[in-house]
Amino acid sequence: MHTFQDMPADLIERDPFTDFGVDGALLTSGVGDRVNAMTITWGTMGVLFNMNVVTVFVEDSRYTKELIDWSGVFSISFFEGKQKSLLKYFDKVSGRKENKFKTSGLTVNEHKGIPFVDDCSFAIVCRLVCRTKIKEEDIIDSDVIAKLYSGDNKGNTHTMYVGEIVDFLAR
Repeated sequence: MHTFQDMPADLIERDPFTDFGVDGALLTSGVGDRVNAMTITWGTMGVLFNMNVVTVFVEDSRYTKELIDWSGVFSISFFEGKQKSLLKYFDKVSGRKENKFKTSGLTVNEHKGIPFVDDCSFAIVCRLVCRTKIKEEDIIDSDVIAKLYSGDNKGNTHTMYVGEIVDFLAR
């Protein structure tokens, strides 16, 4: 296992537009042996309910959604270099069908009972404070529905999860 140190929020110099929108990350959740991760490219960081929070969006069909709902915790792990190529694998394979960590060679670590990927360079561990199902009728921009929620994805919208940031971890 690698050594991580807690970092105070005011020392974090990350660009969420690049972290989420360009590079992507692994969203991890679960408890004990029942842990899974999936690739995410949608997310925000900010302040809500007078707390530092991260907001992530998970398709309703994803196994990780079940684990967040069940455990009430999640983490976001960011990678550098060659490890970023593993994000494609975590996006394509279901954790219901195989243990992605065993197959990929990545290791799960835990911080304050919250699982995260030990091989990352930076992680955010969170406690769930709010979740909201995004319904098609709530989406005002019809282009979003046409691009993301039609055809095979009809009805497979996302749930928005807001997590209070418990700690920022840097290796």
